[in-house]
Amino acid sequence: MLKKTLAIVGLSTVLACSLNSSAVAAPQDFVGTWKNTNSRTDGITRFIVRSRGRNRLNIQVFGQCYPNDCDWGSRRLITYGNNPSDRNHLAATANYNQSFANQVLTLRLVGSRRNRIRLQSFTRFTDRSNRENYVSQETFRRTTNGSRKPDLVVQISGPSRARAGDNIGSSVRVEAKNTGRATAPGTRGRVNPDNGYMIDLVLSTDRRVPSGFANYSPNFSEDVLLRGGRISRTVDLAPGATRIYSSEIARSGRIPRDTPTGRYWICARIDPGEKVAESNERNNLDCTQIRIR
Repeated sequence: MLKKTLAIVGLSTVLACSLNSSAVAAPQDFVGTWKNTNSRTDGITRFIVRSRGRNRLNIQVFGQCYPNDCDWGSRRLITYGNNPSDRNHLAATANYNQSFANQVLTLRLVGSRRNRIRLQSFTRFTDRSNRENYVSQETFRRTTNGSRKPDLVVQISGPSRARAGDNIGSSVRVEAKNTGRATAPGTRGRVNPDNGYMIDLVLSTDRRVPSGFANYSPNFSEDVLLRGGRISRTVDLAPGATRIYSSEIARSGRIPRDTPTGRYWICARIDPGEKVAESNERNNLDCTQIRIR
């Protein structure tokens, strides 16, 4: 009983230390493949964290076995912030109940680039083997795979009609999604903010919008950037993650006052500056039809 109590106290201390750190990280920063820096470990050799959307994560752990690593299976990974309103999480836990032991894993993102995780494993044996419960700690580093790239796609919806000079931003919904196998960097993210994606909203007479950043003008021209129609503050998108950017343009998106009456398209192009190397560079555009009166 004493050892069990000490293990619980130790676990609480680990979480407290993690949560009191001044550094912050988004839950999606845990996503990726992580390899033990100790190649001779007899414990956990690597683990994979995957996104389930809406900041929900799963972890798949692999332990040292011969000749191949043992797959512990996939479990839910729960992340933690510094307080009830903190959405930036740098600590996480997962529970593995196996036939011979119960194991609680605590993870903490460390390093200025959040490219390392300090993992502690609290093991309580349940197989009556008379083995002592124990705790271990090891460091894991994120691995990279050159064949894995993000794939950004965008969806836009908006009003079916408007008048020239109207501000339609509050009626436009823009959703960005990463359908690729690597994180897509945002301009306000942690992965590579200098090469993060943006989104341009343009007015076009067709659905053929040239690549590159659109040009703004208060007057109508083909493929003109709407006033305030560049979403430049974007977040990192892990594989499978989505982000709705409607609030960023709620007070923007003005139709040029001299736009002639007729049918047009409001088009959204994600990553117009081609900053992000994607697995598919030809699916970055989506359009919704609008009639200008």
